[in-house]
Amino acid sequence: MDDKSRFSLKATRLTFSSGAKVGGGVYSIEARWGHASVSIGKKIYLFGGQGQSLYSNTVVYDSTTSIWSEVNTLDKGPSGRYGHSATLVEDQNDPTNLKIIVFGGKTSKKYVNDLFSLDLKTMSWSTFHFSKNVPDTRAGHTCTFVPGKNGQDSRIILFGGNHQSKYLNSLFILEIPRLQTGTIKWIKPPTKGTSPSHRSAHTADFIKDKNIILYFGGFDGKRSFNDLHALNVNDLSWSKVITKGIPPSPRNGHSSVLVNGRYLVIHGGCFETAILNDVHILDVSTFTWFPTTVVDLVLFNRFQHSSNLLDSGEMITFGGCSSGLLYSDMFNLDLRPLLPQQIVSAPPTANTTTTTSTTTNANTPNPTQKEITYSVPNYTLELSSQNTTPIPLSPMNTSTIPNTTTTTTTTTATNHNNNINSDCCKCTNHPTNLSTDHLSTQLNNALSLLNLEQNQKSNLSNELMKTKLDRAEAIRSALEEQSKIENLEKELSKIDAAYKKELSQKTKFQDSLNKITSALKEKENILQSYNEILTQIKCNIKDTAFLEKKDTVIQILAQFSNLSNINDLQSLKLTKENIVNKTLEIRVEDLEKETLELKKQLEQQRVRNLELNKAKEILFNQVKRDTVSLEHMLGNSLVDLSLQDLDKLEEFYHNSLKKIGIAKQEVLQRQLDKLQKEKDENSNNNTKNCIVCVDLSINTVLLPCKHSCICNVCAKKLSLCPLCRSEIKDIIEYY
Repeated sequence: MDDKSRFSLKATRLTFSSGAKVGGGVYSIEARWGHASVSIGKKIYLFGGQGQSLYSNTVVYDSTTSIWSEVNTLDKGPSGRYGHSATLVEDQNDPTNLKIIVFGGKTSKKYVNDLFSLDLKTMSWSTFHFSKNVPDTRAGHTCTFVPGKNGQDSRIILFGGNHQSKYLNSLFILEIPRLQTGTIKWIKPPTKGTSPSHRSAHTADFIKDKNIILYFGGFDGKRSFNDLHALNVNDLSWSKVITKGIPPSPRNGHSSVLVNGRYLVIHGGCFETAILNDVHILDVSTFTWFPTTVVDLVLFNRFQHSSNLLDSGEMITFGGCSSGLLYSDMFNLDLRPLLPQQIVSAPPTANTTTTTSTTTNANTPNPTQKEITYSVPNYTLELSSQNTTPIPLSPMNTSTIPNTTTTTTTTTATNHNNNINSDCCKCTNHPTNLSTDHLSTQLNNALSLLNLEQNQKSNLSNELMKTKLDRAEAIRSALEEQSKIENLEKELSKIDAAYKKELSQKTKFQDSLNKITSALKEKENILQSYNEILTQIKCNIKDTAFLEKKDTVIQILAQFSNLSNINDLQSLKLTKENIVNKTLEIRVEDLEKETLELKKQLEQQRVRNLELNKAKEILFNQVKRDTVSLEHMLGNSLVDLSLQDLDKLEEFYHNSLKKIGIAKQEVLQRQLDKLQKEKDENSNNNTKNCIVCVDLSINTVLLPCKHSCICNVCAKKLSLCPLCRSEIKDIIEYY
């Protein structure tokens, strides 16, 4: 078969029915992502995942009956989680003794590194405890089974994953002893070559003929990859594979299956800006990528789903998510064109790789698609061509068919099957002697099936209406949340404006303080200069040689005194000293006053700084976060805070609003008590006359204080209430 026809693959949407539930009832598979699954023959075992909740049950899909059922397991199994790995392990001594090894993942509270084993013979869980070389807690990793050969132990090779924002590229090996007397243990071996960069949500597939594990794609917290790396399982040496053809775009959260040990099939995934639905095939014999066309069905864009290869050569994909939707649908991708033509069916798949995610969106909708099926025997050519199983609906935000409807429909269809089978036997034994009664029976069966289909359509219509109503309610809730968010944004804008205003005032005050400080220094310099001049003048006047120069002395003193008549040097000396001293004293007093004023302003600024520091201390005591500042309290730079800081800030504002509300209630209560007291006093006085003139009866109500204590004549003369002394803005007269 040439490559052109080989890589044009047919996809089919699968319908499935609800199966048995542990403890009784009907089990319907829930929509989920981040789960892990393995395939054995025509069955797929699935554990965990994130949907409406974290799932901790084990379920199985039987492709021969297209039924999902819940598995009744023994002993305590893993807790609910997502981003874990599930690996199918074969016993070297007994290939039929299969186990599923579950490792790591993320629970509702933390990342884990525990290890569980499910024995598929006894359906019992067992757990293991290790004392050393235990891998770090992680999710989004891969665990690949490498069977032992030549008497060696089997191994599970763990690579990559992430713990919160820390992405890993470490490699650990879980050694599974061949003999029952051996001990299972973790080791951290040295590797050769350059290992892949830190990543999670990649895929890993063991190529038995080449003794290598191929790692493709992944995400390191910043970007996705489309590189291909090979790990030689014999000497644990890394090498980067150079491929031919057009490789897939970078992605993470995709799935992969290996067909016939030669073709690696990649499906879906996502990268930073898009979610994918494409299919790519790598021929590992030449490491060449081939383009692939999917016909008969448009695949949904999805990531964090699971893909498993059945022994029939068909790839079954289940679940995942895309753009706020969770899937519970299934489709079948026919990979039989990739098998050699002489092989009717491929050998059972020992393990498939599913990718997991490390984050969860508690606000993501969880649509669940539940299908109702009922079988119709192929008793005639016409009836066998009818499709009585409803086509799966597209992902929605609510389930489409309730369990009670599924049970009733299935039971009714089964009863009709018994009748039709009995008639079929008659038709087969006597094909040429169909009687009228037999034809009537066939007609009744057909009418019964038609009624069932009508009932089913009616149920679907009712569920569709319910779904529409639920979606309308969800939209209304979303609009209310949006309104709340807008109000909060407005409040934050007000707080931000207030903060900016306060910051501007602080800046202006700081500028004023700097100017005052500069002016003070300038005044001090002037005062110092005046003191120097006064000292120099006094020294010069006392100098005998200088006194001989009368004209010079008069000229110097005139510069400071502006006097015009000078006759006596002695009187001039006394006069000038008095004038200069008086002038300097006045200036010194002015400077001292200015200095005191500046010191007062500095003290006020110091008090404000103390108040600011006290406010910061109170803020820290209330919020208990070093990273939250007054700037954040006013709503500025909130995006720099972590989610925990925002939660603390939100709690602080809520508590403050509560205290404000309580204070308002107390003020209003005091006012009410005061009014009640006044009312009681007025009632006790038993007076009906005006308290001002005492003659006329009370016939007015004063506004806004609402006191009724004076007559209309006095009310027109007074401007203040005689009881509470508040301004009278209006009066109401009554008779």
